[in-house]
Amino acid sequence: APCLFVACLALANPALAEDAFRWIVQPQFQDAGSSYHGIVPLQSGGLWGLMARDGTWIAKPQFEAVGQPGNGWFPIKAQGKWGIISETGETVAGFDYDAIGTPSTYTPMLFEGAWYALGPSLQFDADPLPFDTLIGNDGTCMVGTANGVPVTANRGDTVLDKAFPEFDSISAPSEGFAPFMMAGKAGQIECAYGVMWNGDAPADEVRGFSEGLTAFRIGDTWNYAEIYGATPQFDGGFEDARAFSQGLAPVKQGGKWGYIDLSGAWVIEPQFDNAYAFSDGVAGVEVAGKRGLILPSGRYAATPRFDDFWRHDGGAVPVRQGDLWGVIAPDATDPATRLNLPL
Repeated sequence: APCLFVACLALANPALAEDAFRWIVQPQFQDAGSSYHGIVPLQSGGLWGLMARDGTWIAKPQFEAVGQPGNGWFPIKAQGKWGIISETGETVAGFDYDAIGTPSTYTPMLFEGAWYALGPSLQFDADPLPFDTLIGNDGTCMVGTANGVPVTANRGDTVLDKAFPEFDSISAPSEGFAPFMMAGKAGQIECAYGVMWNGDAPADEVRGFSEGLTAFRIGDTWNYAEIYGATPQFDGGFEDARAFSQGLAPVKQGGKWGYIDLSGAWVIEPQFDNAYAFSDGVAGVEVAGKRGLILPSGRYAATPRFDDFWRHDGGAVPVRQGDLWGVIAPDATDPATRLNLPL
């Protein structure tokens, strides 16, 4: 049986104080965005730029906004219009669009009042997408609303557009599924086939799929289920649960957050006021109002000292101290130590 609760705490790792990070750039920026492949959006003088992990500018502050990156691209807003630039600062799509979703296998882009899908070959579908408002996209799945009605649009090998007037709401997709609410209950809809996970809306709340599992709540208890099954993965349950990433998930038990692995065993015992997903071998945690970075071993890459942070990726972590943002590089994100795996 999975090792879950009090009997297992002696096997789990406590957080040990051991800082292992360096500053890429000291706090001096007005705002920051999520790191992507080691590139961090930073705002200075009201304008946004993109800084690499070595502290050099890929694009100096000159843009009005930076969107959610993906597929090696950054959506960028300049002079009131959106375009896309690459990780090296080269223009991928000109600044002709009113909005752009997350760059992915198919990228929704708003042009002259209609959404179009930019495909892998950098060519647009001839016909517009079937929604007037984009909610989110991932891979081949795009989700929005048409006159308030939830709609999914799938492209690639399986092309399917489907409206769901019976849904109260729908959320951004992940791994081919989009969470929805229907008559006060929560479920997941498979974008490529328009069918419901488990054939119904069996939960009170669900989170997006990640690493083949979705966190779901029934009553006051959270658990996990696989894509094609609603059987709880672990004995008992949790007070709260977030998505798996790099084989670990933040879960709440006894009023504190810790981390379990895919067997349900505690890897880092509950001890944090808040905890977030692992990326590049480190995860953000919060203790007494301050935020730091934890390793899978239970040691700190940065003891809680920051006021805020954004998602880290590629060896760079945007952090805030006071009112200003800077960027750190935890040693744990070095390829030689990432996830403690041999090269």
